[in-house]
Amino acid sequence: MEEKTFVRLEWWGIPAVLAAMLALHYGYRLSSGAMWSILFGAVNESAWEHIKTMILPYLGWAAAELCAVRVPLRRMVAAKAAGVFAGAGVIAGLFFVGLLIPGIQLTMWHLLCSAAGVALAQGISLLLIIREVKTEGWFAVAAFALVLLLAMYLTFTVNPPKMILFQDLDTGAYGLLPRPVDSGVLFGEGLLT
Repeated sequence: MEEKTFVRLEWWGIPAVLAAMLALHYGYRLSSGAMWSILFGAVNESAWEHIKTMILPYLGWAAAELCAVRVPLRRMVAAKAAGVFAGAGVIAGLFFVGLLIPGIQLTMWHLLCSAAGVALAQGISLLLIIREVKTEGWFAVAAFALVLLLAMYLTFTVNPPKMILFQDLDTGAYGLLPRPVDSGVLFGEGLLT
């Protein structure tokens, strides 16, 4: 493995994943609700939608790293699984901490949450691989966890559970918002007419 190249790729992964997250986060609005943006982008302002926009860019960058640098597959899968779950946890945790801070500008806070989550995810995977932590034994667990995460991604995107993690902060709705709300009408106004 080319260690310097891998370290550089991990650090460049932070702005690359963040840029992809931003594009996916606003893709739904910018594409006027195109089908691809419903599956890959954020359809509301819930914590899940912020996590969802991190998962695919992060794993896509990991695949690019795997192709560019010959990291053993078992180590890479375990390190990236640890990274994606830690990053998702940080995004969710900080997302809800922001609700407790009076007068905070939520858009900037969500950007900070995303940056912290991605940086932590990349940092964890970097340390696990560079320090040669023995993660090969965790390959089966990590692979299963990533498959489970993908299943959650596909299931919760289409049919989110009624939990605060999936609740839109602006409207109180879950998942894809009804068209009048999505078009800018205030929640509850004009939905029944």
